Amino acid sequence: AARECGPSVGGGGMAAGGPGGVPGAAGAGGGLPWAARAAAEAARGGLWGPPPPKGAVAASAAEAPGAAAGGGAGLLADFAAAGIAGVAVAPVISAVDQALAENASGRAKLFPSFFGSLKSMAANPIKYLASPTFYWIWIVYGGTYLAANLTESACKARDMDSSFPKWVSTSVTNTTTCIAKDKAFAALFGTKVPQGVPMGSYAAWLGRDFISMGVIFTAPPIVGKQVAGIFGSEKAGYYAAQFGLPLVLQTITTPMHLLGYDIYNNPNNTFAQRIAFMGKDYFKNVGIRMIRMVPPWSVGTIGNREMRASFREKLGLQ
Repeated sequence: AARECGPSVGGGGMAAGGPGGVPGAAGAGGGLPWAARAAAEAARGGLWGPPPPKGAVAASAAEAPGAAAGGGAGLLADFAAAGIAGVAVAPVISAVDQALAENASGRAKLFPSFFGSLKSMAANPIKYLASPTFYWIWIVYGGTYLAANLTESACKARDMDSSFPKWVSTSVTNTTTCIAKDKAFAALFGTKVPQGVPMGSYAAWLGRDFISMGVIFTAPPIVGKQVAGIFGSEKAGYYAAQFGLPLVLQTITTPMHLLGYDIYNNPNNTFAQRIAFMGKDYFKNVGIRMIRMVPPWSVGTIGNREMRASFREKLGLQ
């Protein structure tokens, strides 16, 4: 490196005013040649300092925030985990949603519809996988998991907290796809000729989803830290919170869910009639909604998170 900085000069070489003020051989006192002096300074950490240890540059690049996203491999992990989790949770969710829609319209009773759907799926799974009920559920939940995964990757790449961005991305994704799904289910399993969905129904479902996403994707890691001492570890606390919070939430969001269907099916009902409708079979509806929440938001969310972490590890990502 010293040879690249300048020529080594002898007796009639550089004067005392050479580069960096280093005296040449001809200067008073007969100082070291400039190149030798530069080498000595580099050895002591002066000038440009010593070269980095072998492999340090590569390690630094791998540890940079941008490397955490994983590029194409990271996207593969995000999409694969979301897609598999979406398929896994779809059967029970679609049976519950169909039962709620048919019960709300008066087309069928709650549990006969639920168990009838499960029997049909078991008897002819290919028919179910080709049905609009499966596609809608897969789009809603696979899409929401994917939004959470992509947001997590983007925030990690920028070395920033993902809580609020994840709430926004999952709320937007889940709300738009879920409202489209609820509209489709109301038309598929209602008693009326399909028509435009009233704004009141959209408002009820929007409120339901905005509250749900804030609790489901943002609260469990926070609550998990607070209850870590009770459950033995932060991870165990997270699992408990992720499993329990979506179920408790149904006491609030189930009436909002049913209100959207009532506004659609009975647009002329009075306020008192809507309150009576939401109170009718309240505990049955909350109970079946709790059953419905276990696959996507308790088991499915944990499964998506764990699969994504496993895929990233196997792909050599952070």
